Amino acid sequence: MHGWRFLLAALALALVAWPASADASAAEAAPETAPAHYALRARIDADGTLHARVAIELTAEAAAAPLSFLLAERFAIQRTDAGTGGTVAIAATDQPIAGLQKITAQFAGPGPARLELDYSGPLTGGENSVAAFAEDRIELSVDNMWFPVREDIGLRFTVDAVFEGIPADYVAVSQGEVTRTEDGAVRMIRTRSDVDLPLIAARGLRSEALSGAGFHATDPDGVLTSLFRKHAAQAGEFFRDWFGPIREPFRIVVLSREQTMGYVRSGYMVLSDGGAAGREAAKEDFPEANPAKHIAHEFAHGWWSPADPLTEHYWLSESVAEYAAIRYVEATFGIADAQRMIERLRERGEAAGPVIGHGRPSGDQLYRRGPLLLFELEEAVGRAALDRTLATLGRDPPRETAQFLQALTAEAGAEAAAGFDAALRRDGPLTTEDEASEDTP
Repeated sequence: MHGWRFLLAALALALVAWPASADASAAEAAPETAPAHYALRARIDADGTLHARVAIELTAEAAAAPLSFLLAERFAIQRTDAGTGGTVAIAATDQPIAGLQKITAQFAGPGPARLELDYSGPLTGGENSVAAFAEDRIELSVDNMWFPVREDIGLRFTVDAVFEGIPADYVAVSQGEVTRTEDGAVRMIRTRSDVDLPLIAARGLRSEALSGAGFHATDPDGVLTSLFRKHAAQAGEFFRDWFGPIREPFRIVVLSREQTMGYVRSGYMVLSDGGAAGREAAKEDFPEANPAKHIAHEFAHGWWSPADPLTEHYWLSESVAEYAAIRYVEATFGIADAQRMIERLRERGEAAGPVIGHGRPSGDQLYRRGPLLLFELEEAVGRAALDRTLATLGRDPPRETAQFLQALTAEAGAEAAAGFDAALRRDGPLTTEDEASEDTP
C-alpha cells in the first residue's frame, strides 16, 4: 500500500498508491479492546462545510501522558474539553506538513480519559489538502486531515460516526457497518481498530458482490475498472483457496476522478481510474498483468494486514502481499509476466538494505527486497513448503516476524528459518558469496 502522499513522506508511514472492497458475506469481527474510541457526529453542508463534534475516549494507558492531535488549520475549533482538571493547548504547526494545528491534551489524573472537540470548516482547501468534496462525491480519509489524529498517526481506534447532510441518492461505503438512519443520516460503526476514519459517498456508485468483497464503481464499464473487477474476483478466489476465508468484510471502491491517488485501510480499498485522462490512456495497449497485480496486491491485504505499520514487522503485510500478487500473476498469465515483475523488483531491491533490524522498513525494502527474499525462500525450501507455511499463517496472520519464523520452522526446519531470519537482516546482495558458490558447479 503506498499512499498518504503528503503525510507519509514526512512520517515514513506508507499505506498505499496507484502507479499506480453489495458487502462481503463475512461477518463483522467481534469488538476488540482498542487504545481509543471515536464517537463523532458531523454535518456536511451543501457547500462542503463540515461541522463536527468528536469525543475521543482513551484507555488509561493511552492517556497516561500528554497527547497531541493534528487537525487541518482550515478548521476553526469552537470548543475543547479534557475533563475536570484537564487542559488543552492549541498551536499552529508545520510538522509533519504545513497547514496543521496541534491540539495537546493533558488529563488530570490516572485512568481512562475523554477529549471532546467541536470544530467546523471547509472539507477541501489548504496547501496539502486532497479533494474531499466534489460535485458528485464526498471522499474522507486522513489525507484530508479532517478529524483529529494523534500526531504520529499511529493511534488505533474503533468508531461510531454519524454523518448528516449526505444526499439521499449518494451510496456510502466505508469499513465496518454502514447504514442509513431513519432521518437519512449515514452511520458507520467499526469494531475493528484502525488508524483512519475513511468514507466514500458518491452519486452513481454501482455495487456488486464478488469473491468475498463488495465492489463499488462510478464507471463500472470503463476499461480499467472492468479489469479491476475481473481480477479482484479471480484473485479473491485464488487467495481464498490458498489462505482460507477472508477475515473481515472487504470493500473495493473505484472512483472516476482525475486524481490517481489510491489507498488501502483495514477491509477497505479506494482506487481511481484516472478520470478522462485515464480513460484515454486505457485505449493504448498495456500488459493486463499490471493492473491485475496491483488489485491482487491490495486485495491480499484482506488476509495480510495485522502487522503494525510503524514497526519492522510491516514486511509481513507488504512484502507478503506483493509476493502473493506476483504468484497470482504467474497462475493467471504465466511465468513470463511473473518473471518480468520479479526482475523489476531487482532493480532497486538488491541494494535496498536490510528488511528488519533497524525500525520500520523503507518502501524499497517492503515492496522490492522483501518479496525477492520470499522468492529466494521458495527456491530454498520448495514452493510446497512455503505455500503450506503461508496457508497456515493466512488463517491467523502474524503481527511479528517471530510468528512467521515459527511457522516456517514447523514446515521447513529450524535451519531454514534461521537462514531466512539472517537474510531479512542482511545488507548487500540477496545471497552471500558462500551461498552463491554452493550453487556453482
